[in-house]
Amino acid sequence: MTSNATIRVERDLSHAPEKVWRALTEAEFVGQWWGSSSIEATVGHQFLLDLGEQGEAPCEVLEADPHSLFVIQFNRNWTLSWVLEATSSGCCLVLFQEGFELKGANPQAAYEDLSTHWNEERLPQLEQVLQTMDT
Repeated sequence: MTSNATIRVERDLSHAPEKVWRALTEAEFVGQWWGSSSIEATVGHQFLLDLGEQGEAPCEVLEADPHSLFVIQFNRNWTLSWVLEATSSGCCLVLFQEGFELKGANPQAAYEDLSTHWNEERLPQLEQVLQTMDT
């Protein structure tokens, strides 16, 4: 695993795709689970995502299909794609993080760290925000 690794994270959520979409695309909510920004679900919109101690990441919206697909270029070299699919109990959220190369002494560890970051930090925080949102 030395190049073009893709992280795939899947989560079943007990919330409608419309609600999850808002949590992914509205600055008020994104700031609660990921980082403050002026994010908008408009193709071509550019914004900075403030990641605190990690600094600011320049981003651009590449695709925005309401309630089903949101794609951004993150930090100029990664692509983050959120795919939402309605289910009988809410929706399935699938995140793909692609476009980066894992090089160095232990690329598997770097890949696992990023997977853990999404699985154990960011997506649980997203779920907490969803719990506090109005419908």
